[in-house]
Amino acid sequence: SHDNVFIAGMFSETCDFDPSENYEYNLMAPGNADIFLCQLDMNGNFVAAAAMGGPGSDVGVNVGADSTGGVYIHGAFGGYSVQPSDFDPGSGSFTLTSNNATYDIFLAKYKGASKSVGFNHVQGNVISDHVFPNPTQGLLLIQTVEPGTLEILNSNGDLIDRFSGT
Repeated sequence: SHDNVFIAGMFSETCDFDPSENYEYNLMAPGNADIFLCQLDMNGNFVAAAAMGGPGSDVGVNVGADSTGGVYIHGAFGGYSVQPSDFDPGSGSFTLTSNNATYDIFLAKYKGASKSVGFNHVQGNVISDHVFPNPTQGLLLIQTVEPGTLEILNSNGDLIDRFSGT
């Protein structure tokens, strides 16, 4: 998106997200293991980074960007904790709670690595929602089929796209 590179994943403890030798941009994981979103420019220079999560284990599995600057992360949160995970990368708060103390999946949209835009959450492994831009012009099903793999299907169950974070 706009000649930027976005990286998402999981980290624990404290991590330096600035790849340069002269500077540091340290983030501390809010919980056991948490989600990060890092933004670099087209030359690999650090732009921004953010941490999201809660006391359990949370992970960003797939990341993608659109032409308007929106950055999408799909992943899992909860990790056997029923305490809330905070998905707002700023000083605000947007919490989701895994009600069944296992991993639930999420799809979040951010504006770069610093501002949240919207969220979808589902218990289990399927999100059913309207998403824009939408290649099917209708209802999409977004599901995890195995750890690290996301499928997008149209309302008829036809595969639209498949992404693997491995």
